[in-house]
Amino acid sequence: METLTTLLLAFAGYSAMNVAQAGQKIGLAMKDERPGAGWLLWAGATAGTLLAVVIVLVALSIGAVSLVGAMAGSGLVTLAVFSNLVMGETIRRRDVLGIVVIIAGSVLVGLHAPEQGDPAPRWAALHLFVSILVLAYVAGSIAGGRGERAGLVVGGFGGALAGASMLYQNATTVTAETGALIEFPLAESLDADRLLDLVNPYLFIWLGLSMAAFFVLQIAYGRGKAIHVIPAFNVNFIVVPVVGGVAGFSEAVHPLQWLGVAVILAGTLVLTASPGTSETTDQDM
Repeated sequence: METLTTLLLAFAGYSAMNVAQAGQKIGLAMKDERPGAGWLLWAGATAGTLLAVVIVLVALSIGAVSLVGAMAGSGLVTLAVFSNLVMGETIRRRDVLGIVVIIAGSVLVGLHAPEQGDPAPRWAALHLFVSILVLAYVAGSIAGGRGERAGLVVGGFGGALAGASMLYQNATTVTAETGALIEFPLAESLDADRLLDLVNPYLFIWLGLSMAAFFVLQIAYGRGKAIHVIPAFNVNFIVVPVVGGVAGFSEAVHPLQWLGVAVILAGTLVLTASPGTSETTDQDM
């Protein structure tokens, strides 16, 4: 019963998250003609994303992290239906295939996550990995311009920033627990522990990346369809912590997790392949 409850809550949480993200896109598109209604809808959808996070946290409190993580791509199914029925976006067979492949890869990554402790961060490798990731996406966003692929690239950039923020969140937790950054004479007191958290520079990197991810995602909404932007965000949000965990924390990754990453990337390629010719090469759904 707990497993079923966890699955249902995770599905509800991730569905609410993706639909709320689509609602943000609708609000931003509406604000030019109806500013009051547009911003109100955007604010409500943003609040919806916070509610979705709470639902996922409840699922985590009941079931295993790996089980909840395996459901991370499930909201894309709800998003596809919402995009077609509410937003009027054309859903192609290729889009559906790409989403199904991404969900399958997400399940592989989530279900085969090994249980392990929190190894000390390899700071140089972690900074280098995130820096290369950000520079690659900045270059891709500039090169993509405002073409049909722009939404995918910018949405992926937002997901990469969100995934990178998880890496620094983990690093912040590890350094706060071990006192790796600075020594305090009163380290045993609660006040000193709080002060240690406040002076931890990686806390600000984590928060900065989280806010940047939010704003980049808002930009992505204006560059492409929700059915493309949000899966691109989710893909990077899933894959970046896996690869970054290896690079920055020397984490062990199950071979089936690597297969899951490959499957997710394959699903992304299905979504991105020749979008400009979609009108003539694919049947619309």
